[in-house]
Parts: sequence; structure tokens; C-alpha cells
Amino acid sequence: MAPFDSDRSLPLHTAIIMDIESSSRVRVLFSHPTCPAMKPCSHFLASSCRYNENCRFSHGYSVELERIEDYQEPDFMSIVEQGLVLVKGSSDLWKMGRISAIDGQNVAVKLLKSGSELSSKRKDLVTLGEVEEEEKKDESWKELKQETLGNVSVGESGNWNGGGIGMKLMAKNSGGISQTKRPNFGGAHLHPLIFFSHFFAKNFYLFAPCVSLS
Repeated sequence: MAPFDSDRSLPLHTAIIMDIESSSRVRVLFSHPTCPAMKPCSHFLASSCRYNENCRFSHGYSVELERIEDYQEPDFMSIVEQGLVLVKGSSDLWKMGRISAIDGQNVAVKLLKSGSELSSKRKDLVTLGEVEEEEKKDESWKELKQETLGNVSVGESGNWNGGGIGMKLMAKNSGGISQTKRPNFGGAHLHPLIFFSHFFAKNFYLFAPCVSLS
């Protein structure tokens, strides 16, 4: 889990470490982007982006290692009416809303920012921790920005190794798959994924989800 300082509506977001910059800083990609600046650049992943640091999409976000937190298991029991979730909207960006109706595997979500409704499959939702009871009564955007959500969990770990960004990272690398090694970062608990020997010549680590709203 890693912070994204341009979006402080929630403290942490699902992230994967793509590069170890130093003993105190790492570079991450986000799996549930809520704004273009968080969305991994598909051309960068294909080694074909011409914009470099001027690209409007993410080539990785640099963050202090001490701000990274451990993985938290998703709580799918919170997929209930009025439950707080992330749902994928347009342009592959995620939006926060509350579940307004459930019909088997089909779920309707009312977006907190716009008030419009989106339909989604249950398996495609990202569950969030609940807010304090008194805060549930006011779903306005202004109130939402002031909520303290506590621990937030995200389902599916962003499909890092199931056909999403993980597969693009694999395609970016022409080398084979190597075994992960666990560096010594003191008290930090790293959850190894896999890394590819020619991609940044660095290991990859999966950190816990947390999320954001758009």
C-alpha cells in the first residue's frame, strides 16, 4: 500500500514496487487509479512512450519506503447495500460509491461525486472499510472528503499477475522469470511477487491495497 499525495481523500492505494531507487525510496505503480496521473502508461509498459516525464500518465510514482504499508486482505462480506466500494468507470479509472442495489451477481453503485449510478458485477467491485456511523448519513462530496475511513482493503490485488498490469510488465521484459529475493528493509514486510531480470534489473514486490476516490 502506498500513498499518492495528489489525492488525499484516502491515505493509501494498491501498489506494486517497480523499482528500488535507494535504501529509502521506491517507485510504484497503482492498480486502481482514480485519476490519469495514477494510471500506468501503456506505452511506457511497452517501452514505446515518447513523452517521458511529460507524459500525463504514470511512469511510476516515487515514494519514501517508510510510507509503504503491509497488505490487507479484502473483506468481501462488506458487499452489502450501502457498502462503500470502488467501481471501474470510464477510461479505466476507479470511482467511489455506495451500493444501491444487489441482484445476485449484479450490483448497482451510486457514485458519491456525481450521484449517477453504474452497474457492475460483484466480482469486479473493490470493497472499502466502513466510515463512522454518524458519517454514513451524509454522502455528499464535501463530507466524504472529511471522513476518516481507517483501514481500507481492496479485492483482487489489482490482477497484477492475472492478465492486467502484471502481464504488461512481463511483456515489457524479454528475459526470463527469476526467483524473488527479499531485501532487508528493517521492519518493512514485503510480499514478493515475481520480477523479470531485464526489467529495471530490480525485484518486484506486492503491497497491500488501499484506495482512493476520484
